Amino acid sequence: MLVTDSDFKNTHGTRPSEGIDLEPDNESQKITNVRIQNSKFLDNAGPWIEIAGKKGAVAKVELARNVFRGNLPILVENAPAVLASAICAIRQVASETARSEGPYAFADPVDVVIQQNDCQDGSDMRFEVNRQSRKRNK
Repeated sequence: MLVTDSDFKNTHGTRPSEGIDLEPDNESQKITNVRIQNSKFLDNAGPWIEIAGKKGAVAKVELARNVFRGNLPILVENAPAVLASAICAIRQVASETARSEGPYAFADPVDVVIQQNDCQDGSDMRFEVNRQSRKRNK
């Protein structure tokens, strides 16, 4: 699947409220060969993109040259086949509000751009989370 030049904006309501949620419903389902590029994820209530492989396998997902603004970053859970090296050229925009004192008392909010360009093999903990369920002792 290729998603390109799309806008995912102001998603809210039923949880998890992401721009895109790649999450199989059961073991027999598999999500693979997904590329999301040149798209915008703006002001969504949940993570911009969630990739969750708890119930089924998720692999070969690439995110390239996307712009994100709002709540949470990309969330990758229980999907070890989704590599940080496949998440490249991400631009995160955050609004910074001026202080309300001194010479900044009447300044307008400013958008700050944070660029992530590391397209190398390995783990990037800014984007990846692996949650393991632990058995409780009775």
